[in-house]
Amino acid sequence: MKGLYLMSLLAVSPLFAQSTGSQQRTIETVVMDVLAQLPADSQAKQQQRMQDFLKEPQQIVEILGSMLTDPAKGQNAKVEYAISGLVSHVTAAGQDQALASVRAGLRNAIQKCPFNDGKAFLMSQLQWCSGPEDSDALTAYLQDKELASPAINALIQTPGTDNLIIKMLNEQKFDRNLLAYAVKEKALAEAETSLLAWLKDEADASTKAMICSALASCGSKASLDALAPISMVDYLNLLQKLSKAAPSDDIKQRARALLTDQPTQVRTAAMQAVINMEADIQPILQETLKDPDSEYRNAVLKMLSPRMTAEITTCLPALYPALTDAAKIDLVNWLGNTHAEDRMDIMETAVQEGKPALSQSALIAASKLKTERAAQLLVSQLSGPNRQVAAQAILASKTNLVDKLAALLDAPDKEVKQQVLSIVSQRRMKQVADKVFNLLDSPDAQLRQAAYNALNGVVSEADLNRLIEMLKKPDGTDLPKLQEAIKMAMLAMSPDKKLQTISDWMANAPRPEIYYSLLASAGTDAAATRLIEEYNSGKSADKALAELLKMSNPPVLKFLWTLIAQDKATEPVIARFIALSQSSKGNLKERCGQYGKLLQSNISTAIKKSLVSALSTVPTGDSFTLAAKYLDDPDSAYEAANTVKSIASNKSVPIDNKELLPALNKAIAILKETGNADDGYAVDAIKKLLTELKPVEPFVLSDDEKKQGFELLFDGTDLSKWQDNATGYKVANGAIHVVEDYGHNLYTRKEYQDFVMRFSFCFARPGVNNGIGVRTPVGVDAAYDGMCELQIIDNDAPEYAHLADYQYHGSVYGIIPARRIKLKPIGQWNEEEIKVVGDHITVTVNGEVILDANVREACQGHNVSPKAGEKNPYTMDKRDHPGMFNKKGFISYCGHGAGFMLKNIRVLDLSAQAAQK
Repeated sequence: MKGLYLMSLLAVSPLFAQSTGSQQRTIETVVMDVLAQLPADSQAKQQQRMQDFLKEPQQIVEILGSMLTDPAKGQNAKVEYAISGLVSHVTAAGQDQALASVRAGLRNAIQKCPFNDGKAFLMSQLQWCSGPEDSDALTAYLQDKELASPAINALIQTPGTDNLIIKMLNEQKFDRNLLAYAVKEKALAEAETSLLAWLKDEADASTKAMICSALASCGSKASLDALAPISMVDYLNLLQKLSKAAPSDDIKQRARALLTDQPTQVRTAAMQAVINMEADIQPILQETLKDPDSEYRNAVLKMLSPRMTAEITTCLPALYPALTDAAKIDLVNWLGNTHAEDRMDIMETAVQEGKPALSQSALIAASKLKTERAAQLLVSQLSGPNRQVAAQAILASKTNLVDKLAALLDAPDKEVKQQVLSIVSQRRMKQVADKVFNLLDSPDAQLRQAAYNALNGVVSEADLNRLIEMLKKPDGTDLPKLQEAIKMAMLAMSPDKKLQTISDWMANAPRPEIYYSLLASAGTDAAATRLIEEYNSGKSADKALAELLKMSNPPVLKFLWTLIAQDKATEPVIARFIALSQSSKGNLKERCGQYGKLLQSNISTAIKKSLVSALSTVPTGDSFTLAAKYLDDPDSAYEAANTVKSIASNKSVPIDNKELLPALNKAIAILKETGNADDGYAVDAIKKLLTELKPVEPFVLSDDEKKQGFELLFDGTDLSKWQDNATGYKVANGAIHVVEDYGHNLYTRKEYQDFVMRFSFCFARPGVNNGIGVRTPVGVDAAYDGMCELQIIDNDAPEYAHLADYQYHGSVYGIIPARRIKLKPIGQWNEEEIKVVGDHITVTVNGEVILDANVREACQGHNVSPKAGEKNPYTMDKRDHPGMFNKKGFISYCGHGAGFMLKNIRVLDLSAQAAQK
């Protein structure tokens, strides 16, 4: 409905034929143009789109509001995005005039919108920019069951409505629940008397609960006795509110009365009120730590955290010994979380007690402190029963421990050294690199191994020379560790510098293979190419290949296929090729051919399954056909079933129903056998696809077209009347599908002079681009060497937001712009007619004439520049069009990418008819 409404507006607009850049665009055209470019891909573009709306904001909001449809149709997203974007834009500073207009537009749109969901959305937008003058428009809906909720929410957000809500409260004409909710949200103290009166006679439980909630928000001490027997939650909420706003002995007494013989949640809420009113919280801290309820204890400690000071915690050393172990753990955790640096004595005592859980909590608490005393405690525990916990605490600590850990690397305890090596590596302590290097020569094998393991965490670029010297040594026992350390040391280098440095090391090196791992880590195409050269040289080819298999650069993919084509590939090579090719942006047809060749070779069952699954990433008709062959192969039937289902779900892939139907039925049978949930969903998806299949009959001319002399160029069955590119244009289900990339054209077998051609076209995906060559030779650019190319393009796609005027659908490319229209949505068929008589071209799309012009007149007879070698001032694109005045030629479809579909093509040869007369 939205589309029909907008098109009807455009049809009556005398200015619509003007350029979209014109300052005389109609409001309706502005709306259409902006909608076509939403959502914007940047904040700057979004602001620019909204500025277009500010020319006539009230009318634009009303137009957008009228485009809201039944939400069940799911077509409101873009319109809602546009309205909310405009509201957000005008609420910014300095937009007061526009803001008033937008509000007026929203009020009118709410009144006119026939759908309650649309009205509710518009109210939700009004609430963000509303003013007192909007109150009446919103109040009108408070007695509508479906719209009362969005209306009251908007009133709540509207400034200056407090008195209005109190007035409605006193009048008692509106729903109590609704008004109580408004009072709650706005905390209107003036409403307390009315709400207390309501509470006495209200029978509805949900309304009564809302009144209590409102009293908790706006009430005074007078409401406490009314709430106590009805709602403990609201009683506590009001108690806490009053403990801050109006503390008194009575409020404190009420709160303390709830600290015993009550559930934990009630006690906790009551204690919050007490804390709000107590100046000295040390007694509360002592009382809390003695409480046996752990949940309550921790909740209150958290409440005390904002007010925790060193003075308050002076009582803790004396109190600590009498606490339970659970309370001690809660205490040290709290001290750590509050960064109580003055209470390190408690943490040290806790560790000395030797109880694992308590020691662990104390060490973790100490790791949160940035003091010398905390650091010393942590480091001291690296030997003994707490070593593992201490190590974890040190890793988490934000304290500078470098010097203390470095000193331990000189200590005699081997186990401590090993632990410290792990810590300094994980914490990237490059300051201790020298000490780690010294330990690489340790006579103790375990310590030496720990040092090598730690290397990559402590090295930097400054260590590269000594690392390389170590790498050159003939003993390769620790080669992988050294290689990893070198990679880490080179981490900050640019890829180019890294590659150059490695290449310098490799020059004349007796063992170049020790650098292969470093080459792979460079990660550049050049590094991959160098490794390929090393492989081809025959020097440690297996090691070069092992590193190449770790890379994902395009040269690697090409190299792996070369090995496969030469029958030199091992299973790991084939597996890596499959993995890389699936994520590549290579030609789909080429990839399908590669998978097909591999499937015909001597491969394992695992590789076969992987290949059949990989076909799902190549959404083409050929891939579907290939995968379908394996539905009968017991080894890969399951993978084939999922692949044919995946490709068939892609609506832009042309697959003829005669092939599709049996393959999908086989897939259902295979997937049913597995019986798991995911396969059940797949079966349901395939059944849905099958229900959408419709029989296709050959297209026939209408009686009127037969009488006029039209000839069928494509009836849905074959391309016998076309030439040159049958592979790029595939017939399926009565339509021609463009299936290949740019540069593939389809030509009629016959040349035409004057003609009328009719056809249906469809975009299978957004952003499709094609064209119709008129009077063109074969194998040339029809836009220049033909009479012309008429644009076929999804010009509403975001990527075409900045097309030149002569590039919109139906335009004579480079010469004459067509009137811009909105084509049917993706997946729906459009009807087009082209009439060419002499130099005159008429283009009609979906019943609207969008181009009616003479190419000779458009360029004033200058299809080429009067001055050779210079730009042509008479054409819009400033280029020569030497074929513009061709007397005859072929009709062609100019392929600019996959996703374009054609059907029902017929032509009336006007020149032949004229000759017969």
